[in-house]
Amino acid sequence: MPIPLLARVRARTPNAALFNVYGQTEANSSMVYRVDVVPEDDAAALPLGEALPNFEVFLVDADGRPLGEGEQVGELCVRAATVASGGYFRAPELNEGKFVLDPERPDTGARVYRTGDLVKRSASGELSFVGRRDNMIKSRGYRIELSEIEVALEGVAGVAEVAVVALPSPDIGHSLHAFVQPEAGASIVAARLEAHLRARLPAYMVPETIDVRAELPRTATGKIDRKALAAERA
Repeated sequence: MPIPLLARVRARTPNAALFNVYGQTEANSSMVYRVDVVPEDDAAALPLGEALPNFEVFLVDADGRPLGEGEQVGELCVRAATVASGGYFRAPELNEGKFVLDPERPDTGARVYRTGDLVKRSASGELSFVGRRDNMIKSRGYRIELSEIEVALEGVAGVAEVAVVALPSPDIGHSLHAFVQPEAGASIVAARLEAHLRARLPAYMVPETIDVRAELPRTATGKIDRKALAAERA
């Protein structure tokens, strides 16, 4: 839940109980966080909260090994009866690395779902989303989580949706390109967006291009088609 949107919801429903629910189609909703206070920082990320009844979550490293307790970042895995036991329908090639034998209980033959979501665990045990395993790139020698740039752009008034894509570059590793869809009736120019980013992010995280367009391409499921956007810039 982007914080600017959450703030608008709270302003219009001051007496409502708000819950940030986290989950995946492959395993169903798995965690929930009750929002008692809306963060003042528009770029903040809400905690994921606690696992719902009959769900267990844990972190693994890049090789799929469970991480011990303590403050660290890892990929979130979900263990539950609702994990899709057969994997993706008629797409077995997508299952590898997603529906895996439970690394903590390999003898049971049970499978868990590797979400691909990178999650930070605080010293107190609180979990917060930090990005996607497949959405982290390297540019100019720095590791960059593309969603951090997207969140910063979403903090601009009048911005409806954002997608940032990275293209391989022999000189810098990856070049960054942002695509922004304004809200209906809003007028946004790229220069304003760039100035907003330069005031909030390191220079190496500011995209080489910022394209403002009325609509962004969609996949069959209605999500922003990042592959199509990357192909336009390739």
